[in-house]
Amino acid sequence: MTNLPRRCSWQDLKDFMRKIGDVVYADVDRHRGEGIVDFSNRQDMDRAIDELDDTEFKNYDDSSYIRVKAAKKRDRSEDDRRDRRDRDRDRDRSRSRDRSRSRERKRSPSRSPSPSPDGNGRKEDRRDRERDREEDRRGEEREDER
Repeated sequence: MTNLPRRCSWQDLKDFMRKIGDVVYADVDRHRGEGIVDFSNRQDMDRAIDELDDTEFKNYDDSSYIRVKAAKKRDRSEDDRRDRRDRDRDRDRSRSRDRSRSRERKRSPSRSPSPSPDGNGRKEDRRDRERDREEDRRGEEREDER
């Protein structure tokens, strides 16, 4: 559906379409003035297109003439590609979280710097941090190889 009033909610749209048949789902994109309605059967959808296309949709403070048409059928292979892409992205995010958790476990919060020969502790602290970073990098490379 297009040309919906800007303040139209999904509830308004669902109520409006109920006079045609059994509405299963309704959603509205207010910025674009578009909406989607799913009916429980094809006959109700066809009837909505026939009877409500180019009719006035009245909202509590606004009205407009709406256009009603059937949505294009999506190619099943497109859905499969999207599902696969979503699974891959979720798996990558999961791996990223696992790596960050393992890094957190490796470092002990109670680690105190080793005293350096000159007594100020700075060189030893820097070496410890560099060694820890190198260990983390190696661990990530091993996980990426798996």
